[in-house]
Amino acid sequence: FFSPLEHMSQPQGSALLTIPADSLAKAMTFLDWQQLMRTRTVSQLLDTAVRRSYAQRVLESLREAQLWSAGTGVLMASEGRFLFVDPNGKVTRYHPSQSSVEGELYTTDFYVHEDQFCECLTIRSHGESEDKREVHSGLGPAGDAEYWAVAEALGKDALAVDEAKQREEDAAEARVAAIEGASEGYALGANFECAQRGLVHRVRRYGDAEAEQLLRTLVALATADASRAVVEAYAIGCRHACFESAASVPPLDGVPGHDGPKDPGLAERIAARASALLQSSEVQESADAMQNARCLRRAADALSKAAGFLA
Repeated sequence: FFSPLEHMSQPQGSALLTIPADSLAKAMTFLDWQQLMRTRTVSQLLDTAVRRSYAQRVLESLREAQLWSAGTGVLMASEGRFLFVDPNGKVTRYHPSQSSVEGELYTTDFYVHEDQFCECLTIRSHGESEDKREVHSGLGPAGDAEYWAVAEALGKDALAVDEAKQREEDAAEARVAAIEGASEGYALGANFECAQRGLVHRVRRYGDAEAEQLLRTLVALATADASRAVVEAYAIGCRHACFESAASVPPLDGVPGHDGPKDPGLAERIAARASALLQSSEVQESADAMQNARCLRRAADALSKAAGFLA
């Protein structure tokens, strides 16, 4: 399905591999990954339903890429970024980066010069600049063998990335599902619903242990037929614990008076959460994360008020 690859000589010893558009279009509709990639390994990993999408992803990434033979591996450049494929098919990516530490600015860049792959670390401090270079030499022109090696490696890498993402999504959903009633509707007002959504998000997205405990207690409140005052105060605390903007959360002094029964057990449970949030605020403050600390203190105050209603 591919017409012969055009090897166009480039400056600095690179080779630009171009797949003709008509061949690319034909490849997109071809389901036999084994023939497309000339390998059995990848075709055994992918079922027919997903081969086309992975074929398209790999072909697009190699459509206009520079490849070099680099010792026993292959170096590839695409859109200003580099990756290296070792003989075992492991993909290593090299990204330009910038960071600062105590007034020093560190910039890392990568480039190819003649037959060398260079990594340049520039350190700028008080107006002075220092460059440190690491050079990997021995680059040579790439051919069909290098092209197929990169294609196979990128196909496997794309599959591994998607599988890891799916595992993360499954684990996130499992964390929420493990909290009975976490996603149920309770018709307890907008403030409660905002708190519930925020906690579910933090459990799902971050695996936040404190959010998990707050969510379990929120569900317990909803099923315990607690008074509106308790629900509102607790929900306000949960929203602050989710780091919502203070302007979007109802004020604590707007919570109505408590007119329901006492529940010492639930009060103790809520008080424990308030204490944990207060401790977390102190940790944030010690790390100079003052805004986070303020949010957590507001959360602790609101939960303490809810616990006081029930004590």
